[in-house]
Amino acid sequence: MSASRATAPLAAIDVGSNTIHLTAAQPLPGSQDVEVLADQVELVRLGADVNATGAIGAERCARAIEVIRHQAEVASALGAVPLLGIATEGVRSARNGAEFVDQVRAATGVTLEMVTGDQEAALTYWGAISERDIEGHRAVIDLGGGSLELVVGDGTHVAWRVSLPLGSGRPRRAFGSVSRSGRDVAPADAALAGGRGGRVRWVGHHAGGTGATYPRRHSRAGPGGSAGGSIGVAAPYNGSD
Repeated sequence: MSASRATAPLAAIDVGSNTIHLTAAQPLPGSQDVEVLADQVELVRLGADVNATGAIGAERCARAIEVIRHQAEVASALGAVPLLGIATEGVRSARNGAEFVDQVRAATGVTLEMVTGDQEAALTYWGAISERDIEGHRAVIDLGGGSLELVVGDGTHVAWRVSLPLGSGRPRRAFGSVSRSGRDVAPADAALAGGRGGRVRWVGHHAGGTGATYPRRHSRAGPGGSAGGSIGVAAPYNGSD
């Protein structure tokens, strides 16, 4: 085996409110970077059922199991064993979320860890900053299909975090489509300002997914991301552009 393949590949499946996302990656020797081997996203929309009825319906459950089974097979073929499975707001807020996790395990062999909102926020932060070198405090906003995470940190240290049930799917169901004006994101801006005592400015953007599927990458599979949301990375704002 070559030195570049001395470490086994890693893989994670992120089961979110809108999408199910597989990332498999090969750690690069002597580096914190990875080579992405697979990056697959399927739109399943578990959160649509949860928003409508409070539970994951049988049809979407079956579809999710089909997707997870396929993604697990892809990870296994790449040699990425064991496989990390993460379930976020779309599953943890469903009244049958634990039953869904049991069904997935029985049908696919994949054990989904149902992370808390605080854990999801921390994973999001670490994933988002892994690709950027920003000095001083930074803030991350992750708008997913089922929740909104606001995180402030310094380096790898998470100083403040909160997860709110304000994902893109919930207001869309309640109020319909909205414009992408500054007015729409004002509450998030205000929350960040209150948390750190000052404004922040945007310095980057990523397609969504928790940090579990956010490797620092040298990709041969092409860019990927979740259709369920977006991650913005922000740095301290001193009033000048």
